[in-house]
This record gives sequence, structure tokens and C-alpha cells, in this order.
Amino acid sequence: MGTAFVRAGVLSTLLCVIAACGTSQISSELTNEALRGSGKAVFVVSVRLVSKTMSTSCDFVQLKRVADGRTIDVRLASHLLPSEPSEVSGSVEIDPGTYAVTVAMCSRPNVKFVVRPADARGLATFSIGPGEVVDGGTLIIIEIFQPVLTEYLGKSQFSAIVRPGSGRASAVLNRELAGRLVSRPMTAIDPPTPDMLARMCEFHRQQARGGVFSTGREESPLCQLIGQRSAEPAARKQR
Repeated sequence: MGTAFVRAGVLSTLLCVIAACGTSQISSELTNEALRGSGKAVFVVSVRLVSKTMSTSCDFVQLKRVADGRTIDVRLASHLLPSEPSEVSGSVEIDPGTYAVTVAMCSRPNVKFVVRPADARGLATFSIGPGEVVDGGTLIIIEIFQPVLTEYLGKSQFSAIVRPGSGRASAVLNRELAGRLVSRPMTAIDPPTPDMLARMCEFHRQQARGGVFSTGREESPLCQLIGQRSAEPAARKQR
């Protein structure tokens, strides 16, 4: 579950990605007929990075097709506008096949996280067929930061879970494509068990309340997320 990462300025190879963030990579005039004729598919996804006190939408993810290793970047969010919604989806037209999420770049104030999974299989996988319009859900990347000497220096490890629904999937598609959108959540690679998630939540809570500038009232975004996940099965059962 460990993941290598970079805390650095924007990489030069990613400048074009950031410049156009927050917009769909699919023509607003693409029709279902044209999509089927092209033999391609449409994939929609959202990605968030969760740490001890912060949860933010990520800038982009890279998808790698398992069959031939070809990669494609999916633009998600720019973080340039303070009014940007908390749930931001990206859409992209891709060739059919099985894909892995291999890289994610996520922004925080004055820092860029480039998350690369230690597992060669990636952070999550999905399969898509020709002519399909698929909502792959929301990939949640969880950072566990282990401080060394001070709370600002240390190492991070990352795990991933997937939640159904990308939040704003229909907003990045035209009406015709949105009408054919089906939910098919990605499969997280080696996700933490419920017990492990609970331990991560408690670790985040302790870190958030033990910092130099802590007020003692901080809550962990991961703990809130786990609460939402636990409530979802109960809500479905009542129906």
C-alpha cells in the first residue's frame, strides 16, 4: 500500500495539463452514434486526496491501458478559483480495454503531490467496452504521514478506496452522452480493510489534535468519510 510521492513545484511536463484543468476532454458535439462509430468509449472519474486535516479534489490522473501500456491523462480540477466545487469530475474519450490508475497529482497550498503507487498494478483498475459511457466513481487516496523528528518532516504512505459515483459526472458531459451514463465503480488495488480504515481514522484524529497549531477540536476528513460509508449500507437496507 506504500506509495512514492513528490512534494515539489509543477513539473514542466504537466503544465499543459494544469492550464486546461476543470474542462471536459470530450467535444460537446460528440453524439452516441459518433461514439459507437469510433469504437471508443467515454470514462468519467473523480479523485480526492485525504490527509489528517484536509480533503481536496486532485488535478489529474493518468490511466494506463494494461494490454499495451499506452497512457492518457484525465484532467480534473485546477484549484485556480476559490468557488470551485468540492466534487470535480473529469471525462475522457478512450479506447476500450482494461486500465489502471497509475499516477495522481493533487494540490495543497504551496505544494503539489505526485502520487505513484508502489504496487505495479496501480491504485485502481477498471474495464470499459466500445461505445460505453461509464462513471468510474471517486478514487479516494488516503495519506498516512509518519513524522520523523518534527511534525513537518517524515514519510508518507498512500492507500486507496473507491466510492460509487463521481459526484458531478453529468456536468462534464453533453445531454446525449449523460443520458447513457452507467455507474461502474473502479476496483481499488489492495484497499484497507474496515478495521484498518478505523485505525487510520484514529491515527489521523490524533495527528490533527496533536499539532502545534491544534485547537483540540479538529476532525479527520477520513473519519467523516468512514461515517458516510457506514451509513450507506444502512440506508439501502431500510429501503
